[in-house]
Amino acid sequence: MEEKRRIRLRWRRLVCYLLILLAAASCYIVLRSYLLLMVVLLLVGVLAVSVYGACRLAESIQVVLRFSERQVIQGETLELKAELTGRRWISLECLLSLTAENIFLESSSPFEISLPVRADRMETCSIPLRVKRLGYFRVKAERIRVRDLLGILEIAVPALADCETSVIPRITVAKAQMTPGLLAGMSENEESHRKGSDFSEVNDIRAYIPGDKLRDIHWKLSAKQAELMVKERVSMTGAQMMILLKLSGNKQEAEELIQKFADMAGMFLFCKTPICLLIWNAGSYTFEEYGCDNMEELKRAFAAILRVPLSARAEEQQLQYLKNCYPFLGTYLCMEYMDGQVQVVMRDNV
Repeated sequence: MEEKRRIRLRWRRLVCYLLILLAAASCYIVLRSYLLLMVVLLLVGVLAVSVYGACRLAESIQVVLRFSERQVIQGETLELKAELTGRRWISLECLLSLTAENIFLESSSPFEISLPVRADRMETCSIPLRVKRLGYFRVKAERIRVRDLLGILEIAVPALADCETSVIPRITVAKAQMTPGLLAGMSENEESHRKGSDFSEVNDIRAYIPGDKLRDIHWKLSAKQAELMVKERVSMTGAQMMILLKLSGNKQEAEELIQKFADMAGMFLFCKTPICLLIWNAGSYTFEEYGCDNMEELKRAFAAILRVPLSARAEEQQLQYLKNCYPFLGTYLCMEYMDGQVQVVMRDNV
């Protein structure tokens, strides 16, 4: 149902103005001065013009909201711009009631800004905002309150306008000291049978040499050749890294976990290792999958992840669900918050 306009009289201002008008009228009655008559008519005319101008503006006023950036890094500053349009021929004052929502962290806060509407040009207000929390922010205009020139009448009308922006973590592009050890540890895990999720790749088939690992033996080919044949593997560089981002319902922990993931993802991309991010979505009851080969794809993945409320990301049975959804996935990295800190754990999908 469409919300109707609301009209409110500011009685204190109205009574004061009427007392001034009554005093001027009384002086005219007593003194019979044409000058006082002009003052009385002027006071009545100003009141009529003020009320009429506010009513006309309230009928046609519209607001346009937009952010200066569609995507911003956490901790940086962006601008919220508000523009008012409508039929105006006198300068008036408008109060714009707004609500800022963080979709990911499921929080909201109302605030209000004052915008003077001038008769000669469109009014634009720019508000600098320093974003300190991760998330997908939506600012909605709830109501516009138009006050007449004298401040006696206030007309509130619905405002249908909003704007959105993503606040993503800062991605550190640097090679961490843990990279060689982590990649070496990954290559020790069994090869996944699912294409695109291998942690090592088979480069060649050769004869068995004492010291080769049993898991590398090509059993079918060995049976045909009547001698042991092994699969020769290449390094992890260039292979896709499967990472499960396991979020809890705690907002502070979730922000820290996402920032740590951004640092690790930047490390892998710096090493030319593409990643595949898996994250739970209770709305679709499945895992969202984001393949990232470069920084731009990683940023787009963060923007999409933060559009979904945190409560839909938290699920205690994620590991079991992952086994059901990806039965051919062998091993993967799991980032989760345990024992008061972010931990990266290599897990077998069993």
